[in-house]
Amino acid sequence: MRCPTLNELPPPPPGKTGWPWTEESLQLPDAMPDGSPWPKVSIVTPSYNQGQFLEEAIRSVLLQGYPNLEYVIIDGGSDDNSVEIIKKYEPWLAYWISEPDGGVYYAINKGIRVAEGKIIGHLNSDDFYESNVFGAVVEKFREDPQTDVVSGGATVFEEMKDGNRKTIVQYIGQPHTDLSLSNITMGSPMINARFFHRRVYDKVGLYNTRYSITSDRDLLIRIVLKNIKTTEIDKSIYYYRQHPGSLTYNPYNSNKFHMLTEFLEI
Repeated sequence: MRCPTLNELPPPPPGKTGWPWTEESLQLPDAMPDGSPWPKVSIVTPSYNQGQFLEEAIRSVLLQGYPNLEYVIIDGGSDDNSVEIIKKYEPWLAYWISEPDGGVYYAINKGIRVAEGKIIGHLNSDDFYESNVFGAVVEKFREDPQTDVVSGGATVFEEMKDGNRKTIVQYIGQPHTDLSLSNITMGSPMINARFFHRRVYDKVGLYNTRYSITSDRDLLIRIVLKNIKTTEIDKSIYYYRQHPGSLTYNPYNSNKFHMLTEFLEI
């Protein structure tokens, strides 16, 4: 499916402006610069009771202007307005389901198994992509057909109680995009800022659902140990939202300590 244009999507909620509400990415041509067809990009969004943020995530995928998109949403049986929002954008979804599941990594694995794309990314339902990302990422894969992972940066911001956003930090370039054991274990895995060739999962397997919030680190460690070829893109790929309901960020608990001890205990 070619990404829809802004005019083809439902209008944004009142008061919502800018990307991805009233702005869209450039529409890419039907073929790549060398004349070859664009590879199918599959995006998997795990969703559970993040309806207040989900529509922004969905629109940031659909408004990428990419000619060959497959979008999959795996909802864990949300009881907020998430399903209502998903149905609002159903015409542009390749697949979606809402039923109780085993958590975020279980949902991502389910989505990867359903997806048919050559290149796969996953976007959490409370985060959203930057504009004009997919074409830039795919071009990196085209430049070196042996590349299995393309890594980019992230903009971290905090959702304030008054609805405003406070930028915390922006990670761009080395060492943040570097896939090394020291960066993965001590820094942020930024899994949403990484796109994977499908053959990666054939080489290292899917996410290990044994871990509750560190399966992304585990996957990247297995990728490093297999010496899988990666490359970096020198730009921010997505916005990472810090808020109390986030799985990996909560100012009221000790998730950083949890991330460390989870590996030590298992």
